[in-house]
Amino acid sequence: MKIPDFGISRVLSVSVKISPAAACYPAFLSEHFQAAPPALAEPELFPDNAPDELAWQSRWFAGDFGRDFLTTTGETVKVIDFG
Repeated sequence: MKIPDFGISRVLSVSVKISPAAACYPAFLSEHFQAAPPALAEPELFPDNAPDELAWQSRWFAGDFGRDFLTTTGETVKVIDFG
């Protein structure tokens, strides 16, 4: 069975010109950002063991999870005192 072409071969034969700066970009990325792990990362909340309820509450009341939240309707809520 022959699959119809639908003119796709004409679309695939279009050439794209790339600027010299854009051609150098992949090499720049691999040289400067792929060699080392990223310097910025969020710290683990509990690096050594699984947290218990008291640990979760301590982090919550300290504000470790943030102070600005969104409601289910999209309104901003700022928690001033967690206690």
